[in-house]
Amino acid sequence: MVRGGIAALGSCAAVGAARAETILGAPVSGQMGFLPANTVVQADIEWFHNDILLPVTIGISLLVLVLLAYVVYRFNEQANPVASRTAHNGPLEIAWTVVPALVLVVIAVPSFRLLSQQLIIPAPDMTLKVTASQWHWNYGYPKSDGGFSFDSLIKEDKDLKPGDIRLLSVDNAAYVPVGKIVEVDVVSQDVIHSFSVPSFGIKIDAVPGRLNKTWFKADH
Repeated sequence: MVRGGIAALGSCAAVGAARAETILGAPVSGQMGFLPANTVVQADIEWFHNDILLPVTIGISLLVLVLLAYVVYRFNEQANPVASRTAHNGPLEIAWTVVPALVLVVIAVPSFRLLSQQLIIPAPDMTLKVTASQWHWNYGYPKSDGGFSFDSLIKEDKDLKPGDIRLLSVDNAAYVPVGKIVEVDVVSQDVIHSFSVPSFGIKIDAVPGRLNKTWFKADH
């Protein structure tokens, strides 16, 4: 169902057609990392990951590795046959409490900004209703944009045409305007589904009996 959401929206904002030689936001063989960002929110997600989380993760991992290597070298049975009976080290205990707290503050400040950017929906230019079912999506457009809805199903292998992507291309793609704020209202008719468009930086659950909302503003 995640892939269904990607196919139905990702291709339309990229090139305006479900079948295209190159689709922005579609996976590429051998690709690593994020898909190309197509919204400001996704660009900020990539910045937060690459410039904040990744350096912190690598730094902590290297520090722990060095400490483990030092402990194995310095305090093994041969190098240190008489074990120390030290029970407390005040400065060390303060350091390993304060330093992680400071690291969390460094992570928290930009993450709160990013969360508010994702969750606070600006005044939309258009609202798209997305209804999840087993196993397809239904897209509903407001009266101001025609007032219609349609089902979007993943194409079976036998129906794929040149340029289509297996498990991503759909029979009816949803089209959205570029450079406009689009609110997405997500619901489900049966079980919990997940609606995701990675290039837009949106991922939200479709829950029966509950209306969840997200938004995007596509650059391309």
